[in-house]
Amino acid sequence: MALLCLAYALSIRVAWAGQSAIRRIHYANQTVFPAQSIFRQGLAILTAKCTSLYRFVVFLISLGVAKNHVIIKNVQ
Repeated sequence: MALLCLAYALSIRVAWAGQSAIRRIHYANQTVFPAQSIFRQGLAILTAKCTSLYRFVVFLISLGVAKNHVIIKNVQ
């Protein structure tokens, strides 16, 4: 369960910065929804980073460097 929660939190954390680049779908009743969820986009990024343990650890360390991230500000 802990690994599942970690994977979910990391995928949201990774894709949060690029959420404005997600294509939007406009429907006839004037509603707008993203074509892909933030979780799915982040999971795709994480999957690419998990090709080797070394690459994944370097990626995790690089996530800790950015202290001005919106999620980090709200959690602390």
